[in-house]
Amino acid sequence: MALNILNSKEKQAIPEQQVAAEPPVAEEPTIVENDEIVLRMMRGGIKKPMRYKAGTVALREIRRYQKSTELLFRKRPFERLVREVSQDYRTDTRFSSDAVQALQHATEMYIVEMFEHSGLIALHCRRTTVLPKDVQLARRFMALMKPAE
Repeated sequence: MALNILNSKEKQAIPEQQVAAEPPVAEEPTIVENDEIVLRMMRGGIKKPMRYKAGTVALREIRRYQKSTELLFRKRPFERLVREVSQDYRTDTRFSSDAVQALQHATEMYIVEMFEHSGLIALHCRRTTVLPKDVQLARRFMALMKPAE
C-alpha cells in the first residue's frame, strides 16, 4: 500500500521514500485510569497520605534543632575539609581529634550566629526569607562587633 502525501505548494504527490516514519509513542496513563484511582480513593479503597500544613514540618525541625546540642555537620566530612584547607598553608599538618572537634564547635557557633543575625536583618526589612544580601550584611556587622585584640 503506497502512501501519497500531497505537497500543498506544488500540488504533487510526495514519493513514499521521503515520508518519515513516526517514532513509537510511550503509553501514558489515560484519563479513565486516573479517574478510577480517584474513585477508589473516594470510596475508601486507597488511603490518601496525610500531609501537614505548609510550614508545620519546618517549625518542628527548628524546635528539634534548638533543643538539641549535637553537632550539625558530620565529623568525618568536616575533618576532611579541615585537612584540605590546611594543605594550602602547610603540607605536613597534623590534627588531634580534640583540635578538629574544637574547630567544628567554633565553626558551627559562627554559622548559627551569622544566620541568626541575617534572619533579624530580613525581619527588619519586613521579609521572612533570608537573602544573600542579608548574610553579607550580617557578616559585616559581625566583623565590626569582633572584640578588639
